[in-house]
This record gives sequence, structure tokens and C-alpha cells, in this order.
Amino acid sequence: QQQQQQNEQHSSTQQLSQQTPAAAESAEQPQEEDGKSSSAAPTQEQQEEKQQETNPKEEGEGEGEGEEAVEEAAEEAAADDNKDALVWVAFVRVFSGTLRPGSTLHVLGPKYHPSKPDQHHSVCTVGNMYLFMGRDLLPLDTAGAGTVVGLTGLQGHILKSATLSSSPLCPSFAGMYMHVKPIVRVALETARISDMAALKEGMRLLSQADPCVEVYVQETGEHVLVTVGEVHLERCLTDLRESFCPGVEIHVSPPIIPFRETVIPPPSVDMLNESISADNTAERQQHYLFGGQEVKDDHGIVTVSTSNRQWAFKVKAWPMPNDALKWLDDNIDKIRECNRSGSEAVVAESVLQQMNTELRQALNRETQTVPEDMGIIALGPRSCGPNILFSRLPSAKCQGMFAPLHAADTAAAVDPDLQRFMPSVMLGFQLTTQAGPLCEEPMRAVCFELVDIERTDSGEEYEAGFAGQVIAAVKEATRLAFLVQPVRLMMAMLACDLFVPSASLGKVYVVLNKRNSRILSDEMTEGSDNFLVKAMVPVTESFGFSSELRSKTSGLAMPQLMFSHWEVVPMDPFWVPSTAEELLHYGEKADAPNIAKRMMEDVRKRKGLYVEEKIVEHAEKQRTLGRNK
Repeated sequence: QQQQQQNEQHSSTQQLSQQTPAAAESAEQPQEEDGKSSSAAPTQEQQEEKQQETNPKEEGEGEGEGEEAVEEAAEEAAADDNKDALVWVAFVRVFSGTLRPGSTLHVLGPKYHPSKPDQHHSVCTVGNMYLFMGRDLLPLDTAGAGTVVGLTGLQGHILKSATLSSSPLCPSFAGMYMHVKPIVRVALETARISDMAALKEGMRLLSQADPCVEVYVQETGEHVLVTVGEVHLERCLTDLRESFCPGVEIHVSPPIIPFRETVIPPPSVDMLNESISADNTAERQQHYLFGGQEVKDDHGIVTVSTSNRQWAFKVKAWPMPNDALKWLDDNIDKIRECNRSGSEAVVAESVLQQMNTELRQALNRETQTVPEDMGIIALGPRSCGPNILFSRLPSAKCQGMFAPLHAADTAAAVDPDLQRFMPSVMLGFQLTTQAGPLCEEPMRAVCFELVDIERTDSGEEYEAGFAGQVIAAVKEATRLAFLVQPVRLMMAMLACDLFVPSASLGKVYVVLNKRNSRILSDEMTEGSDNFLVKAMVPVTESFGFSSELRSKTSGLAMPQLMFSHWEVVPMDPFWVPSTAEELLHYGEKADAPNIAKRMMEDVRKRKGLYVEEKIVEHAEKQRTLGRNK
């Protein structure tokens, strides 16, 4: 009987070791309960006899049982590791042919071209194939054209999107177009410096898993995570802590709200809708960002010389028309393709001529802004942004994306001296548009004209560091030309769509008005008492918006937020009372709150820039009654 019991225990142990850990635990518990219920309690004499019989066997079986226990523990640990490991499943649509597991396919990136098979190209073997059924994955053997399936085995081959083909001669599909743009940024860091490698790897995996996430490292060394909104940010942080880098303590900075800097046409009325004279406009333009220097401008043209006083640059700025701004936003991918350096992109002259014609038509649709003899030199920032540098100089027309269109006309009039440092001029323009003078935010919808480059001194032309002097002079000239115009900040706006019952419509209006939102429409849906409310919510007021709306309406209103556009903040950040009517209404101290100034100073404080603020103003000495006695 004892030998039979040992054989049964040994066979049950082998069966349990082949099961998963969770199944093994659930199977052991009923076995113990059955053993207790089927056997009666033995007497003391029977226990002593059984112990004497089993003692000689325990000495010889100790090693075998120990080895079995170690093997079982190793198998359980391996099963736990496989259970916790992440499995990447690619979302694939079959356009032609038949897809089978185990096939060897070519992975072609969005920038792949068949003429260069060595770039953006890799080979992978397809793993398992599944059919998405809700939260379940059903294994498949084949998938025909038009089927949407999930594939494994593509990790390390795809970043965001790619094209799978059985031949490397297949042209690849373009990258995915996302209807929403990530706008909310936070900086991440770890509590321990030794965990930074795990955080970098986790952010890389998150960027690969979520196509709407952007991850990059700033110049200051901060690891920045960019998401679509507040709810998306919370979901991404949860995935980082629980899935992609578990066990790492992550510190998250307050949300970094992006702004843009722009200029507008000179306003004709003041804050009280009174006309503004030229003298009052000149007074408004003097503020602390000029650095204490007196800027002399001739109808908006600013002159800045290099540090060796040999060359002087004259620059002018004006606002860009809305049609031209829309054209640049719609054709940003085409502009990037044309600006790709080297032999990667060969752009036909007819394509450049068409783009130049369309852009000029958009610029001159409302008014004659750009004459025919003024060439488009550069776009910024990053050579594809919504800012343009113009010039009439022949040496400047031979630079930039549209240089082939002016090569034949300006070849004879090119000045060799100017031609040598024109790349430095374009770099200075790029630096200015990347970080504007208001709060080091990118510029938007600003046109600059390089009016003239004058030789002021006949010294040594190209001394050491001359290129740096040109870059600094052009950067300073463009910044001052920007500041002498009426400057404004631009903030991101979110399109808010929400369904709400008619009983909670008033509560929704209260929340929207509290957050400086603009309601566009409210329409009742047919066949129900629900209203579809469309509104514009500033990004600065969107944090906590969803939770407050749900709490006010008891969960009946669920907003959907999506980036819409950039909108100009109507108030001047440097506004001070200047006209007689403004001084009479607001007083000399101008106690009225300036939203644009508060936004600008918050960003400057966060970046460590100088902020002009007065701690005590118009202080008065006060005495208590006790001291007057």
C-alpha cells in the first residue's frame, strides 16, 4: 500500500508540473481536501509504526525529491516570466495575395524607394497570425485580400507603420496620417539615476505601441512625452508604470503648454475702441525686450551690423496672409520632400514652378504683398515651417528650395562676397523662427524681407569667426524687426464635441464659460432629447475639464477633445495705457488683468528667462494707532 501511495504521488506531481502555475495551485487544493476527508485520524501507535517504517527510505530519497522540487520551481519561474512578457501584435490589412504564418517578407519603411534597396528595408519572418474578435485573438492559418489580422514577429522591424511585401521592388505606402496632433507635453525623469536606461527603453516601446505619441530629448537633456490630451496622457503614464518599465519610480513635470509667436497688422483702435495715432503706436513698441537699446526703424526696416562693423543687414517683418498660411500647412509633406538633402529626392523643375506659383497666388490673393522680383529664400523653422524669408538681392535668390528657378536670371548679377556667407544668413533666420523673442517659442505666420546687405568698412573680409558674426547679426535683426511690429501670442485651441441631455445643458454651459470656451453650436438630435454641443476650448484651460464636466453632470456629458487650430490671443502682452481715454478708464497703473502678459511671463519663468516684475509698487508708510500715541 505504501509503495502504491508513493507511485500515485509521483504521477500526480508529474501532472502538476506540466500545468500552468495557476492551474497547479487550483489543482493542489482539492487534492489536499479530498485526502483529509477520506482518511480517518490515526492513533499514536500507528503514527510511530509508520514513522519507523518510512525513516530508512527518507534518507535515500532526499536527493531525488530535492531535484524534483528544484525542477518544479524552475518551471514555475519560467512560466511566470512568459506570462509577464510583452507580446507585440501588429495590426495588418492584406491588400493582395495570401498571408500565411512563417512566411518570409520584406519590411519597407515609409521612406523606402526601390532604387535604394539598402535604406529603410529589412527582412522578417511572420510569426503567429490572429483574427481580432473583441478582446480575444483567434489563430488563423491563412488570410486573403481585404482581411484585417494581427501578426507577431515584427518587433524591431516597424517603428510606426511599414509595408510588407514578398518582393523588394514593391513601392511602399506613405506614413499614417493622424487626424489628431499631440499637443500636451510633459518631462519625465526617474527617482534613481540608475533607472534612466529602463525609462528610455519604456518610452521607446510606448512610442512604438501608440502612433499618437511623440518622444524626444530636448536640448536641455529632458525626456519629453507628447500626447493628444489629458486623458491620453494619463493612459500613457499608466502603461509606462505598469507595462513598459514596471518597478521604476517616474516623476512627471507639470504639463508644458505650447505657444506660438506672431505679428498682426497695426491696430486702428485701442482697448476702448478709440482711434490710435502714430505717436501712441510708437510709445507702445518700447518695452524691456529691446534690452535697453534704442531701435531705429525706417517704416519697419531694422538695421543691424556685425560685431566688426564691416557688414550691415536690413530686415523688415510683416504678417502673413491667411491663405498663404493655410497653403503651407496643407503642403508641409511636399515641402519636406523637396528639402531632403543629398540625392534622396530629385525634384523636377516643373514641380518647383507649380509650388512657387501656388504660394505666390496665396500670398497675393487679398493684396499685392509679394512683387514678382522678390524671391522666396527660405521657410522656417526647420526649412518647412509657416514663416517665409524674402529678398530681392540676386545673391540671395540663388539659395534655398526655389534656387533652380532663379539660377538663369541671377547668374550674372551674383556678388561672390555675399554668396559666401548666405548660408549663415539663412541659418540665422532658422534660429529666430525656432525661438522667438517673446518667450523662446516658435514663430508662426511671419514674413521677413532681407532688404539689403551693405558693406560699411573695407577691412579684412573673412576673419576667424566671421560666419558666427553673420549668424548673430541676422538673428538680432530679425528679432528686432519682429518686435517693432504689433506682437501677439498664439495658443492652441481644442475642438470639443459632446452629447448631453437637455436637463444638463445649463450645467455644461457653466463649465464651458468658466474655462473661457467659445460655443459654436448646439443642436438637438432627431428622435431624442440630447443636444450636440460644439465648442472651442483653449489648451490652457483643458486640464481637469473632463473630470469637472462629468462631476457637474453626474456622468451624463462625455467630451471629445481634438486639436483644431492656433488662435491669436487678442490682447497685447506689453499693453499699457497711453491714450487719454485709456488713462482715464484704467488709470496709470493699469490694474486690469492682462492674460497675454501672464501667459508670456509664465513661460519665461519656466525657461529661466528675464521677467520684469515689481514686487512693491506705490508703497505707503503705515503706522498703527498705538505708535501714534
